[in-house]
Amino acid sequence: MNDEPIDFSPLDPSRDAARWERMVQAVAARGQAARAQSVPLWLLKLGRPALLAAAAIAVLCWAPTLLRGRVADATSMSPQAGLQGKVRGSGSTQAKAQQSPALQLSAWAANDELPATAELLSTLGDGDGR
Repeated sequence: MNDEPIDFSPLDPSRDAARWERMVQAVAARGQAARAQSVPLWLLKLGRPALLAAAAIAVLCWAPTLLRGRVADATSMSPQAGLQGKVRGSGSTQAKAQQSPALQLSAWAANDELPATAELLSTLGDGDGR
């Protein structure tokens, strides 16, 4: 067995102080550059899930209104009445009252009709979404 210690001094990078300092500065500069570039990417990566969460919350908040509107439309109007309203574009006041506002507005637009102000306001409601 050889009990002599191994001399690692040729592998020591700090033997040449100027070279060693240049290496340390280069590593530090690369680290700073990588850190400065990663902040916008980090914000972008963080922004995508935040945008997705906001969209999901908006859909969840809007879902009851959509479902309530569909149930109300389905109970107040048969599919045939809606189609007849779209094709004819005009009809009795009772038939127009049974149509959803969207169908009535699209029928007016499709037939280039300009309804009376009172009829428009009654179709659109009180302005409170009902």
